[in-house]
Amino acid sequence: MLGIVLLDLAVQGAHISNQSEVYRLRPEARSRLTTAYMCVNFMGGVVGSASSAWVYGVGGWSAVCSAGVGFSLVAIGLWLTEARWPLRAMRHPPPTPAAAAPLEPAVATHRDAGRP
Repeated sequence: MLGIVLLDLAVQGAHISNQSEVYRLRPEARSRLTTAYMCVNFMGGVVGSASSAWVYGVGGWSAVCSAGVGFSLVAIGLWLTEARWPLRAMRHPPPTPAAAAPLEPAVATHRDAGRP
């Protein structure tokens, strides 16, 4: 039972960490980024479930454990070699004070007076 609780806490912590990293890319596009993140997350779950069911049918529980270790080693290898998507390079620099100022509303000129 303790293992289940610890695994759930770890998954939730990774989820929150990943989302905060994704939100740093474009804070103004949170809803689109959340949609993309959750779709990719769900597809990873689908691929993991389908592949583990197939591996279990072929080689049993030990094969599933071996496949899990294999996927984990590949992920760690990609992370260590930084062959992952370059999130740091995609971050936008902080806005300058002039760019952060709110835009003034457009003022209508005499030529625009009759237009809707």
